[in-house]
Amino acid sequence: MYIFYLGSLLFPVAPEGVNIKANNQNKTLTLINEGEINLLKSRGLQEISFEVLIPHQKYSFSKYLGGVLPIQHYTEALAAMKATKKPVQFIILRNLKSISGIYNTNIKVSVEDYNLIDDAGKYGQDIGISIKLKEYKDKSNILMSIVGKVENKTQYLLTKVRESTKILPKTYTVNPGDTLFTIAKKQLGDGAKAQNLLELNKLPNLIDLTVGQVIRLE
Repeated sequence: MYIFYLGSLLFPVAPEGVNIKANNQNKTLTLINEGEINLLKSRGLQEISFEVLIPHQKYSFSKYLGGVLPIQHYTEALAAMKATKKPVQFIILRNLKSISGIYNTNIKVSVEDYNLIDDAGKYGQDIGISIKLKEYKDKSNILMSIVGKVENKTQYLLTKVRESTKILPKTYTVNPGDTLFTIAKKQLGDGAKAQNLLELNKLPNLIDLTVGQVIRLE
């Protein structure tokens, strides 16, 4: 069973498919005496697109944290992600007992676009949403300075700055709607650390928590 998260938003039904495109930034040059050569560079940002079903009723194959939610819950959440201009974590879990490994997806993204799909022939009384995301690379601890231009393109020098020494709490009390992913994101700054919390607290999976339950963070 697949589980899809976008930020703290859990999609009740996993999409039938996801398209993840990895662009490259390689450049081909033509030399006078050697013909063409290919300059290999780091890959570009990944582009992700998928179409998700939002049910008006609970199905046996759907997954919720607090019962069936209206379509507005999802559209408002997507609109907020886009409006705040801040990255969110995109996670596909193919195994509830793990958030790591080759078969899971866990990256920071920006919400580029989304569209409602009202197609009775395809979705019946339910609604579809097509979503486009783009990978985000965190530069919050990077200082960028302009060093010049090459072929009319501005070149930058990236320098790392010292990370914050913020003191983190040792425990967290579960609130309604919390999952290990949302707790890890809010308290530890990285949703991917949910796997560490899973193992530290010896829990069966990432989402079945009880309100008032105390979670160890370290």
